[in-house]
Amino acid sequence: MLGLSYDAGGNTEQALSALSQAVRLSPEDEIARIELENIALAKLPISSEARKKLAAFHLERGGMFERRNMPDRALNEYRRCLRLDPESKEGRLGYAGIYRTLGFPVKFWKELEVLKNLGYKDAVIQDDLEIVQSQLDASVAFQWELDQYALERKTFAIAVFCLPTVTAEMHPFAGTVLVDYLKDQLRRYDTLRVPEGEPVAASFEDAFQKGRDLQSDYFLLLELEESERSFTLTLEQYLSGTGKRIATYRTFRTGNDRVLEAAALLTGRIHDALPLWGRLVSRRFDLGIVDLGTMDGLKKDDKLIIVKKGRVRLSSSEVGLSIDEADIVGDFQAVRLDERIAEGTLSKRSFFDLVNPGDELVFQPAKPAEQQPKPVPESPGLLRRIYRFLGL
Repeated sequence: MLGLSYDAGGNTEQALSALSQAVRLSPEDEIARIELENIALAKLPISSEARKKLAAFHLERGGMFERRNMPDRALNEYRRCLRLDPESKEGRLGYAGIYRTLGFPVKFWKELEVLKNLGYKDAVIQDDLEIVQSQLDASVAFQWELDQYALERKTFAIAVFCLPTVTAEMHPFAGTVLVDYLKDQLRRYDTLRVPEGEPVAASFEDAFQKGRDLQSDYFLLLELEESERSFTLTLEQYLSGTGKRIATYRTFRTGNDRVLEAAALLTGRIHDALPLWGRLVSRRFDLGIVDLGTMDGLKKDDKLIIVKKGRVRLSSSEVGLSIDEADIVGDFQAVRLDERIAEGTLSKRSFFDLVNPGDELVFQPAKPAEQQPKPVPESPGLLRRIYRFLGL
């Protein structure tokens, strides 16, 4: 509370000092550490020694998870390290190495390029850059002369809020602290856009209005319950256009890292629930390039439908997309895939070829199951009705 009070009063140095002491006294207090890092990210310069010290904590944890063959958790720790200290050589190498392990050499190469631009020109970095570069000549991106990581992609805008708590908490204002952390976690996905805004909404109606003001597609309301040994996190997902609740995500965790695990799990679920949505980047006769690849979960021989630009919209009843059949102009089948783009065959849906770069691609939305009419019992004949009337 002392740290939060200093921060609210604009005394960043005293706030960091109080929160640092809280973390030293209770190293397992995840929420205190998260708030310490939130303040450092928001108010300290990148070159700050305090930020480097906080980053070192996540660098060590990243290595620990990597050695235990837990790449997803290691990647998350290395990313948090780089958020605090973007110029960390060890953090960048760890982050890049996980992508290489996961089978994404182009992303690995991109991260090494960042180190090179920062002035790190070690022989190992140079050798790895040359090795990967030599392997990219046969890639789709090289043959189409595209920088697949520089393409503007379709994104879903998600705002996050919490409501004022009415129950006692172990950490007062923990909801506000976790909203900022969840925003940072959601931003690890480049198909999500998380607008900045006040973390607290006075009511559901206030959150609805703020979500619309931020021009978001969806907004999330956070609820939490915590005890000394357990943590429950709930996220309710609403359509910003109508305020309709369309999904609920909940997880219960105990033990060490319960807050971090809960946040990583639910933000991952939110991302995974969103549909694949891309663009046709370029075409050559019956071949086309889309801005979706293996990192998005696209696979060889997957089939997508091509919809007129600007005609795909959010579903009004669930997490998904909606289209009109009249706006479908063609089909795409993936043949060769890179990490962020795919080459495939194009086919038209009408006599004229209406497929153009910029058109949008989605999987065919599932049609609602048609309700079969209930069978109507046959009307009994006149004689049978007379028998029934007479009780025969």
